[in-house]
Amino acid sequence: MTMTAAADRWITTFRPNSLARLRLFCLPAAGGNASAFQEWANLFPDNIDVCAVQLPGRQQRAAERPFTRMSLAVQAIEQAIRPYLDLPFAIFGTCTGSLVGFELAQRLRRTLDLQPAHFFASCCRAPHLPDRDLPIHALPGDELWAEIERLGGTPAIVTAHPEMRSVLSPVLRADFELAETYLYCGSRPLDCPLTVFGGRNDTIVSSDELAGWRDHTTGAFDTLMLNGGHYLIDTARDELVRAIATGCA
Repeated sequence: MTMTAAADRWITTFRPNSLARLRLFCLPAAGGNASAFQEWANLFPDNIDVCAVQLPGRQQRAAERPFTRMSLAVQAIEQAIRPYLDLPFAIFGTCTGSLVGFELAQRLRRTLDLQPAHFFASCCRAPHLPDRDLPIHALPGDELWAEIERLGGTPAIVTAHPEMRSVLSPVLRADFELAETYLYCGSRPLDCPLTVFGGRNDTIVSSDELAGWRDHTTGAFDTLMLNGGHYLIDTARDELVRAIATGCA
């Protein structure tokens, strides 16, 4: 597999893995980055290559403008991951990353006639369901951060410091705008197994919104409820990884 500079900018792999038989593309929540999956590389078996998608506007790509429209983000990701499609692959998305991952899977089918071996969504409403929350991406700074605190998942050291908030605000606004302006276009269901994870203590996404993912595959469907809230990659990491590894087997 020959990587280009563009592909390396988009995909972070945290350890070389010549034994991999499947790549797991991981998409973070709003405001998140590839480092959210850094420990995953040490938790998965050697036959799974953890490939974290690094979107513009964060970490080493902080100088780049983040996406605010789903179609543009997915088009760019699809182009960037092409060198990594030499193996079977699965897709995992958490929160907003689930919607990005779903549209990525749809685009890969349209453009390359490829589908994931398994699609995993976490703590996210099904694509065809409306967002129950009011849009927040255009709120003034203090109101925006009040909503971010309500959602949880952002460390207190960030929410309490104006300097850190000012650094993170642009990418958070962009990610929320991307999610809040997303419109499901009625694409046909995927043909792969689909597993959706929910947190038993999640107050943001309901069990009915999770169950709605059933409409988006003709393959096997499963809903797994784990101990934790809206950010299972933090509160139920090990259990989540085990379930994904089993699904990829």
